[in-house]
Amino acid sequence: AVRGVGSDAEDVQVIKTRKYAQEFVSSLKTNPRGEGKVYPSSDVNITWLLRLLDAKHAVQFSIHREDSKCRTPRRNAQVDGVLEGLGTLSSWCWSVHQFFTNSLFPVWRDHGLNVSDVTNPARVFVPVLPLFEEDG
Repeated sequence: AVRGVGSDAEDVQVIKTRKYAQEFVSSLKTNPRGEGKVYPSSDVNITWLLRLLDAKHAVQFSIHREDSKCRTPRRNAQVDGVLEGLGTLSSWCWSVHQFFTNSLFPVWRDHGLNVSDVTNPARVFVPVLPLFEEDG
């Protein structure tokens, strides 16, 4: 289902959300990890991308060559719109990557987990993964 692109609750379709809390017990009077910080949410509008999908989830994209503003297969409103959307999506992906590698992972270094694959954007980050998950 695709809804409007406004910021009101009825205009937004949430694909996936998650909340997480952890309790840290220590005998120290101060927090050894420093003060906690709440980061703002980071959202990206992919309505333009979802509208390109048909009922079988195949991409349906065409250039309106009959439009008087269509100059070449590259210089037209359809390609410009997709390139703008991809640029926004790319910037969002980079900001999420930066958050994990520069803000989240450095805070807790002694977790014993190998996060080397997580910090490699070519290997792990798939922003459409929630579209393929079934609600449990």
